[in-house]
Amino acid sequence: MPIVSVVIPAFNSAKYLPDALESVIDQNCRDVEIIVVDDGSTDDTRKILEEHPSRPTYLYQQNGGPSKARNLGIRASKAKYIAFLDADDIWLPHKLDYQLELIESDPRLGLVFSDVKFFDGEPPMDGSYWKQRGCYDEMIAESRMIQNAFAKLMKINYIMPSSALVKRECFDKSGLFDESLRYVEDKDMWLRISRHYPMACIPQPLVKRRVHGYSPKQVVSVQESIIHVVKKIEQAYPEDITREGVNTKKILSPLYYKLGRIYLDTDDFAQANLAFRSSVLCHYSWNAFLYLCVTLMGVRVMRLLRRLKHRI
Repeated sequence: MPIVSVVIPAFNSAKYLPDALESVIDQNCRDVEIIVVDDGSTDDTRKILEEHPSRPTYLYQQNGGPSKARNLGIRASKAKYIAFLDADDIWLPHKLDYQLELIESDPRLGLVFSDVKFFDGEPPMDGSYWKQRGCYDEMIAESRMIQNAFAKLMKINYIMPSSALVKRECFDKSGLFDESLRYVEDKDMWLRISRHYPMACIPQPLVKRRVHGYSPKQVVSVQESIIHVVKKIEQAYPEDITREGVNTKKILSPLYYKLGRIYLDTDDFAQANLAFRSSVLCHYSWNAFLYLCVTLMGVRVMRLLRRLKHRI
């Protein structure tokens, strides 16, 4: 019986999948089963897996997104612990060693994670995932058990899927990934787990994240999904919101503001207006109010202001 099941969702990732598999094989921990869920790929994903010396378990599904793929892998897994690895990411050596040592040191722990560093971006991205999310100092200060994990996750998602090692029983208690979510499904999952289990972090990067560009439509979808998840958790678990002292309006206000800025950059003034209006109604800020006024000026005025800004 393996101690860790590694679930790798893959969609047209044949170019990167061998590196991901090698990073698992290179771990000191050998008692591992690898499960690759092919999420309806049209490239050579299946051929690569059939020929790979690690002989991972191969599961195929019609394209259904990362939540559905991870859930299929979880259901097929046999180990006490489940780790996730996106097909275009890479684990650093000793990743599983460090995490197994930590999670087995305290039977209360349900999930452990680490920082992540980026590579292969255009332009290259420096620093860490925690620095990008603005929580680096806080995570370093925690350095093991996370205090008020639920409240912190409501504000910001500091756990990247490829860095997470999860005790199997967490999914029995909290449920599987929400398959209706195409984005931010991990934030939703971690929040539900944090209601029942303490979490801990290893204050160093143990994963390399390959950076890809996103279309404006995808950026909008991600931001809208974050807002949706915050509202979903607020409605589903009001007792946790109250107990943890979470002010969801203060959390939603900057999220709506950021969404408004994204819409404004694409000259979608109607949607920008709605987003800034929602931001102001959640928690008043001068920035949101001023941009709300800008959306009422029209496209021509906005383009004129942009030209003046560039000249200045």
